Amino acid sequence: MLAFSTLHAQVRVRVTVLEGFSQTTCDDATSEPDPGWGLSVEGRDTVLFNGASFCTFPDLPAEVFVEEFYLPAATPDSLQVRLLAFEHDPHLANPFDCRLM
Repeated sequence: MLAFSTLHAQVRVRVTVLEGFSQTTCDDATSEPDPGWGLSVEGRDTVLFNGASFCTFPDLPAEVFVEEFYLPAATPDSLQVRLLAFEHDPHLANPFDCRLM
């Protein structure tokens, strides 16, 4: 969901993830598939959702981007959103490390 709100000559742009999922047929010798997904808005850090069952991920809905513009003319007419889908296999050196390697 992309929402624009104006308050006192100020524009706030928000991106909120309402729902999502990924699936895979990939598995390995050590575990069932751990499909994950995430997104990055305007080149910021990727926010991950889902993946290995022992990791903690944000609850949905989740606000993943907020930026305020004090001049309406400075408000962008589009945002770059990158989607990521992955098989979340734990890192072998540290199997409980939830970062993507």
